[in-house]
Amino acid sequence: MSCAFMRHIKKYYLNLLDKDRRNLSDIIIYLALCVMSFAYGLVVLIRNVLYDFRILPVYTPAKKVISIGNISWGGSGKTSIAGYLHENISLRFRTASITKGYARDEFMMLKERLGDVFDAKDRVSLIKRLEEKFDVFILDDGFQYRRLKRDLDIVVLTQREFRGYRRLIPAYILREPILSLKRANIIVINYWRKIYNINKVKEEIFSINPKAKIYLADYIYKGFMDRNRRDIALGYFRNRKTGVLTAIGYPAGFINLLSSLDIDISKKIIYPDHYNFSAKEVENIENDFKKEGINDIIITRKDFYHLDLRKASLDYFIMEADLKIENEEEFLREVNKFIEGDKV
Repeated sequence: MSCAFMRHIKKYYLNLLDKDRRNLSDIIIYLALCVMSFAYGLVVLIRNVLYDFRILPVYTPAKKVISIGNISWGGSGKTSIAGYLHENISLRFRTASITKGYARDEFMMLKERLGDVFDAKDRVSLIKRLEEKFDVFILDDGFQYRRLKRDLDIVVLTQREFRGYRRLIPAYILREPILSLKRANIIVINYWRKIYNINKVKEEIFSINPKAKIYLADYIYKGFMDRNRRDIALGYFRNRKTGVLTAIGYPAGFINLLSSLDIDISKKIIYPDHYNFSAKEVENIENDFKKEGINDIIITRKDFYHLDLRKASLDYFIMEADLKIENEEEFLREVNKFIEGDKV
């Protein structure tokens, strides 16, 4: 199947999930997705019960393990929080971050920034090899990786997890039910300013897990760089037509932040998360932008690792953003409490 056809299917699928009104063919397809979602939910339930009762083996490292994860399908910002924690924890402890073995973009982002970052599908075996070298291991996307005992589970949520339908994949984006939050120690609500009633969301979380610590987070604009990593002033984009090209899990967060900078976004092209662009695809995309008189393309740092720009003819700019956690000092104290506590 062609990439264009697959993108069309993905676009239809995502639109179907968000539709309030569906025609007959949509309803039939959605009912089939709900049946698959029910079957998937049974598998998730059985798997979690087997781990809860230690019927499936769980490895307990001699060193501390922090998991950063979510309960939904991409786009929560967990990799940003993993990097943020690594920077802070490594000031006192020998720290290693471990990515999940298939998202090379996230691995490269952390590796370039932090150094001691490793990538493996079998993270238990990797930690066994590295245990003598490090004091703390941070698992990026680790909430469902229950083969490994962790000292701290941090779950990152956005407004998407609190919509009314909340079905599991493939009928919606949830990898686990909301009730799985009972396993979390700390919950970070990212993009929290987009949530209509944040207090109601907090109340629901506390009803599931009264002991959880809740913190709010969002991204703030940091700056722009060109593809050669040279700083570009925000003023460059004033009164210029720009395009957006991205393949991230939550493109709305990126685009909303750009819009707040008063940049004229004339065209947006969005691909599925982790999509790898060939040089030919970049050429075709650039032709679409050129037809509308657009020469400046804004991407994320994550997109930079997916784009083959060797033959690119347009100008590409990476928007940099920093994660801002409210009550940051309290948040870090809470994390350190788990690191410094006795191993159980």
